[in-house]
Amino acid sequence: MIAPQQIINLSILDQPDWLDISLSSNQLSCNIPTEEEPIEISTSLTLTPSMDAPAQIYAFIIEASCDQIGRINSFNTQISISLVPEFRPEIVLYSSSEKTFQISYNEDTQTFFEIQNLANMKSRVTPIIKDAPENVSLSFKPKYKDLSIGERGTFFINISAEPSFKHNASIVLSANIQGFPLDQDRTLFESNETISYLLIPPKQNDEELSLNINLILNIVLTVIIVLLIINFKWKKWW
Repeated sequence: MIAPQQIINLSILDQPDWLDISLSSNQLSCNIPTEEEPIEISTSLTLTPSMDAPAQIYAFIIEASCDQIGRINSFNTQISISLVPEFRPEIVLYSSSEKTFQISYNEDTQTFFEIQNLANMKSRVTPIIKDAPENVSLSFKPKYKDLSIGERGTFFINISAEPSFKHNASIVLSANIQGFPLDQDRTLFESNETISYLLIPPKQNDEELSLNINLILNIVLTVIIVLLIINFKWKKWW
């Protein structure tokens, strides 16, 4: 006599749209076990999160059930499986419409740019300086922002230059991004996104030009006088 087979049905509950869950088999069969001879059977589970899967803990349920066979009652049980999709750091930088600035030595030049959080969780974004001349100083306000998924944040830049800044130069900005909250040992990522601004030194006004020309003329005149005196003494000596 052939012993009846127990059919176990597997189903997935609370499956989110961003997670593909597949079982190698949704239905398993086995001999009816006894207390003395338990039976183990297995199936494989494959999880594939989409690119927009939020990087936060999520739990879904696998339910196993079987129908009544003779005097053996039907039964069902559930297990909960948790996962956390990997943090996918991604931001976009948007510069102001004006990207060339005439610098003044007497007052700061101000502009702004925006950072949009396209990561898969709330993140802290911090603007950074990738490249700038040594005689140019930059500061950001605010120093960082905590942005929700898809949110944009505006940052203002103060640009000041020393009098030694005499030639056109570029500054390059980027940003760091870190998953939120920060108390969970989140890794800091530096974005590949950059924006650039061209800085032009102040123009010399007419008075400065006049002073410079007078200075040059005075130097030239002094040199001529010195040469004439040397020449005169040289002839006199001979």
